[in-house]
Amino acid sequence: VNADELQPGVSYLQITAVDPVMEDEDLGSRRERIFSLSTGSVRARVFDRFLFDTPFTKNGKTQGGLEDQWKRRTVLQTEGSFPALVNRLLVVKSESMEFSPVENAIGMIETRTAALRDELEEPRTSDVDHLPRLQSLQRILQGSVAVQ
Repeated sequence: VNADELQPGVSYLQITAVDPVMEDEDLGSRRERIFSLSTGSVRARVFDRFLFDTPFTKNGKTQGGLEDQWKRRTVLQTEGSFPALVNRLLVVKSESMEFSPVENAIGMIETRTAALRDELEEPRTSDVDHLPRLQSLQRILQGSVAVQ
């Protein structure tokens, strides 16, 4: 959202999903953020920094090809931390960094590679279940391979 294009005297609301930022995480890394929120170690932590990614193009179009698709990563710091007794916390700091189309493409490839690796290496519940789950692999591959 470009603040210069907003009308004064009008209230705006932007809703987006955010991910918690781990304490030792390198935010400038090209590597995509891959971790599971279902692990007990993550649940035991408190978070006061969150991030979200916004795709954009520099030519003004809402969407573009891979060669035009940039990514803006916005990191928000809150006044308190979650989990909390309240549903909302005041954002006290906001930082943004931009990733070029090449960095964005590399991040997307790394994300898919990590998802495939996780599925292939995931421990199975029984001796019979030693093969990768074909449906999960098919879903990951369908989103990964594009004929061009």
